[in-house]
Amino acid sequence: MAHTVTYNDLVYTVTIFRETKIVYYLNSFWHLLAVPESTTAAYRDKILGPAYDGMLYMFYRSALHTEYLWLSKEEYDTLLPIWNDLHPVESSDESDDESECDYCHGPIGRCGGRCRDRDLYD
Repeated sequence: MAHTVTYNDLVYTVTIFRETKIVYYLNSFWHLLAVPESTTAAYRDKILGPAYDGMLYMFYRSALHTEYLWLSKEEYDTLLPIWNDLHPVESSDESDDESECDYCHGPIGRCGGRCRDRDLYD
């Protein structure tokens, strides 16, 4: 079984297969992020899952009530291409960009630079 993300009527439906099938319905604007664990001290206790190779993988939404949905590295790696199909990166040159994102502090090539625009949607 493969993990999936779909988007319809402003709702993301995320299906993850862990021990059982888990379906999340995420309304509003969310980000799929890979964030260095060293930069998450202020909210690390809210992300319920381990880091992999020093990175935390998650869906993230910031609004009146910030929300986090932890992902394993395998889940993130599977969902990232689907997410990118839903939200194409404006410039294909960013995919290899190793400059640091101002928000998640990871390489721009990993987050696609979408983090920089997060306040436009919150």
